[in-house]
Amino acid sequence: MIRTLPALLLAAATMLAGAAADPPAAAAEGAGTPAQEQVPELSAVVTTEFGVFSFKLHAREAPLTVTNFCNLAKRGYFDGTQVFGNNRVAKYMGRFKENGTPQYTFKREFSPRIKFDGPGTVAMMKASELPNAGNHSTEWFVTIKNQERWHLDFTAFGTITEGQPVVNQLQRGSLIRSVKIVGDPSPLFAKYADRLAAWNAAIDATGWKPGDVPPPLPPSKAGPPLLPPGSGAPSHPPAAPPHEEQPPASPPPAATPPATAPSGTQGASGNRAPAAAVRGPQA
Repeated sequence: MIRTLPALLLAAATMLAGAAADPPAAAAEGAGTPAQEQVPELSAVVTTEFGVFSFKLHAREAPLTVTNFCNLAKRGYFDGTQVFGNNRVAKYMGRFKENGTPQYTFKREFSPRIKFDGPGTVAMMKASELPNAGNHSTEWFVTIKNQERWHLDFTAFGTITEGQPVVNQLQRGSLIRSVKIVGDPSPLFAKYADRLAAWNAAIDATGWKPGDVPPPLPPSKAGPPLLPPGSGAPSHPPAAPPHEEQPPASPPPAATPPATAPSGTQGASGNRAPAAAVRGPQA
């Protein structure tokens, strides 16, 4: 036993030296895995006729949505547009013209870290009210009060960091002078290069070009200009407000009944008037 002790000590020293030289097992197992994905720090600065508001873009929680928004902003798509809807819970932006929407959608993204639990949540509209509808290509909104029922329904991708009072002042027709991105979205652009190519082709197919001036908004319809997202109504208002038959202002005299209107025409009782406006959710 005494004779073997030096040999044992030499063997132990050799093992320790080898362990120091070789990578740990865990590291060796992960040697073939890619490095942790780079997520850029990004924000948006929106200049309006009432002032400026800014919001953080959550690229980790909603990378595809942030990529789309940054691409539109970098191309100048939002510059010169108008707020196309407002109500008691949100302000709606991102529509260049009524019938000029780029024809693409993309999947909704959800995260427990971003909730509609107060004012200042920035989110995308949905392309339709179908259960499996994707995000709208360009239209987005900012909340002015909590709407927790929209969580896991609409893609929240930003949070206001400055200028919420500016958002609160916006009305239908308010001018969005510019939307600028702070930070470098190129890692996202590289990751979703194929998507970007398809999206840009759809934007170009509308005939839009940088510097184009949006047409004026159509006259406001009776009631709120837009129902809030998630109300069960289409994202876009109908071409004309719904109508219902309205009785005459006063009944005809009993002694002299009105002459029967010829077939195919409307008498006084055929006047039409807008139905009562549908209201959004109450706080």
